[in-house]
Amino acid sequence: MAGSTGFKVWTGSRLMIETLTWPQCEIDPERLVGIRRRLLGGAARVVELGAGVGVVGTYLAAVGATVLLTDLATLVENAIDSNLLQNEGIATDSRKSTRLNSSHLDL
Repeated sequence: MAGSTGFKVWTGSRLMIETLTWPQCEIDPERLVGIRRRLLGGAARVVELGAGVGVVGTYLAAVGATVLLTDLATLVENAIDSNLLQNEGIATDSRKSTRLNSSHLDL
């Protein structure tokens, strides 16, 4: 199953990133504005279950959130870990260093 779904970047990943971090219009719901403020302000802690290649979690970490990425062992070892290493410098800003963590689920 992981081979057919986990090693892809889904269109929904981009939509999730845009919704959570970029203002869409002046009438965004107040709850979404609050979530966005916490994410961008470094006050958010996020657990991404079934992270796949880790696109959403890595982006959220890069903008300031503390993120724990989880998925099956094969995805963590063959996709998430290498992606985190390649993007390690992106997750550091002038205020603090965001530590990226990954783990796997033994199912």
